[in-house]
Amino acid sequence: MELRPYQIEANKHIQEEWENGNNKTLLVLPTGLGKTVTFSDLTKTLVSKGERVLIMAHRGELLDQAADKLFKVTGLKTAVEKADDTAENSFYRVTVGSVQTLMREKRLKRFKRDIGEMLVKCVVQGFGEKSLMAVGRLYDEGFVFWQTIDGGRCGGVDF
Repeated sequence: MELRPYQIEANKHIQEEWENGNNKTLLVLPTGLGKTVTFSDLTKTLVSKGERVLIMAHRGELLDQAADKLFKVTGLKTAVEKADDTAENSFYRVTVGSVQTLMREKRLKRFKRDIGEMLVKCVVQGFGEKSLMAVGRLYDEGFVFWQTIDGGRCGGVDF
């Protein structure tokens, strides 16, 4: 799948921010402009450099959508970290994980940091940013917070 020019530009700017030491970035794209395709391409780039990626969402269907789109765009398969499913001991470089699962202290303690050196967060309006930030604190670098429509709707959380 060929990316649109603004998607290529977005990924370029995210990587430039990381290279400049700005590890927490925010990408804002309106509904329907291909956020999933954009982060799928970014994920492919990171995996090609040997990195691991964790993609989070708050609903199972969004995890499935992310995994399906990632495979269609890049050919990459994913492990799953949700409810009874775990990415522990998986050889896949990409994990899709449930926010509800990963925000639980018991799960966080056994969740290995190296499952995702780079954390991509898929967020829709109305979801608790505090839950995402609890998991996000595990990752000091390569942190991208995806907001569906409006960056101003992040609940005042300082990224």
